[in-house]
Amino acid sequence: MKNFKIGDKVVLVYSEADTDESRGIGEVLFESKGFFAVKWPSNETTNEYPEDLKYDGPLSNLEEEFKALVESVGKEIDKKVQESAEALNEACRLAEQHGIPFYSSVSQISQNYVPNSFPDKFGHIDPDFVQAVTEVYNTADASGWEHSAVC
Repeated sequence: MKNFKIGDKVVLVYSEADTDESRGIGEVLFESKGFFAVKWPSNETTNEYPEDLKYDGPLSNLEEEFKALVESVGKEIDKKVQESAEALNEACRLAEQHGIPFYSSVSQISQNYVPNSFPDKFGHIDPDFVQAVTEVYNTADASGWEHSAVC
């Protein structure tokens, strides 16, 4: 839940990309039962859910530091992600070409990749054997990247 303080300047938002500027910038008056009372420039006061509000004040020192780090290190992170995406795409291409599923420990959620060509090339192999050899499970009904049930 977003934590606003009394006096914080806020605007209404419908999503991260859709801000409602029509009411202008409101001021948080108090919090009550999961809502924030907001006074708008029209002097109207409304109760708003915290997820419908976005802070519109100056950045804190910590926010400034974080933003600067994102701007300076973000490009390097993006480059590494792009390199790994290219390597994973090449692994997928090889898996498709040869029909070999693989397990990827690159992701924190540990995903399996089962090539679409697997059923035609090796679908008759016992799935337990495939798992023993590749650490990939559920090859009988799978294709492409398999995500954890918790995702």
